Amino acid sequence: MKKILFFISLLVLASCSSTKKTHSENKRTNSSELKKEQEKIERELSYFKLSYYIENINKKLNINSLSSLKDKNIQSIIRKSPNYLTLRKNWKKAIEDFALFEEKHSPEIKRIKDLYKKETDKKLKNRDAYKREYFPLRRELKSKEPEKFKFYNNNLIENIKAKWFDAANYLLNHYKSQNLKAPVYWLKENDLIGIENKSNYNELIEELSNIKKNIQNIKPIWIGSVTTTPKTKKCALLKFRYNNKYNECFQNEVKSFIQKNIDKDFIRRNKFELKNIRNKLVLFFTIDKKGRIYNIRIVKSKTLPKESEEFYKKLENEFSEMFKTFETLIPGKNKDKVVEVNSGITINFKKFFN
Repeated sequence: MKKILFFISLLVLASCSSTKKTHSENKRTNSSELKKEQEKIERELSYFKLSYYIENINKKLNINSLSSLKDKNIQSIIRKSPNYLTLRKNWKKAIEDFALFEEKHSPEIKRIKDLYKKETDKKLKNRDAYKREYFPLRRELKSKEPEKFKFYNNNLIENIKAKWFDAANYLLNHYKSQNLKAPVYWLKENDLIGIENKSNYNELIEELSNIKKNIQNIKPIWIGSVTTTPKTKKCALLKFRYNNKYNECFQNEVKSFIQKNIDKDFIRRNKFELKNIRNKLVLFFTIDKKGRIYNIRIVKSKTLPKESEEFYKKLENEFSEMFKTFETLIPGKNKDKVVEVNSGITINFKKFFN
């Protein structure tokens, strides 16, 4: 009886591993699904890192990366927090209280503060000189008035923590609510020390690495090199002798689709940026094995001004959203094997957007 049970368990395990293998192989054959999975894991990792940073704000005063951030977009999001004004007011009051305590009990601190305020203490040399004089006096004050120093210093630290804890939390919830990847480029190595010990983190990193390898293994073929071009249903009804005629038909269908579906409000809102870039735009995309268009990218000029580069990103996002509604194509083939295909079109702004 034991032998029979053991044999059955082996069969079950074999079945499970076979299923997993098949699922893995299926995933490898479709890079658009892999890309979606990659985006999902990268999004989860961004939340993971930001959550870890938030945890450490309360454990230690770990705010420098966020408080020194100059990103105007992130700053504008933080300011939308319903607690922002109150916490900022409390933080400023705590700074004033601590400064008044210092000046009251240490005339020397007051003297050097006044001295460096008169000079441009924004200059690095002046700031360094100020610190060299200030910190020894601060330590002296701490030993002279330990209880009062502790009270005002702790009050300041708690208000700093509360302000930036709320800011980081609001930032995280903002991106989560919109199902968007949180920008975490500003996090430094010191902010993430020990994150590898958190459950699921290493698994997410490994899964992301495997997906990237699988994406690299799927190499789409250029549309001019496949034996059978991807087709819309309308183009498939036409009987052409040569592949390039089907390609022309497909390109015309794509151009017609863009002309009908481009968001006219988007064009009006970005009229100035459109004038800054060349009249013709080269748009590349990939058609997966299920006939879906994805991986939209625009060929950019090497001498682009920064504003135009940002606009290109917005334009790529606009096209990506639009192509989600494009019909499912009859996928391309190479020697009777279904393959992913790279294609592209040239768009004339004057014709399409004026």
